[in-house]
Amino acid sequence: MQRWAEKVVGQQFSGTTFYEPRLPCDATQIWRFRLGLGEAGEEKLLKATIDTAVASKAIKLAEFERVILDTTV
Repeated sequence: MQRWAEKVVGQQFSGTTFYEPRLPCDATQIWRFRLGLGEAGEEKLLKATIDTAVASKAIKLAEFERVILDTTV
């Protein structure tokens, strides 16, 4: 959360219109959101993200032969 408040590019990527040097929400809100989603909800969200990326041609199916997962954010 702290990095988000410091990084203009990260804020732009997440859809903000202008730079905000403050946290977008309390860190516990993200935890509660993930808890509410549950594992099945997380899978649905991941599938929707991948399906959208493929449909918009942002990624090709062949690129899924090898996946590197970065969970730092």
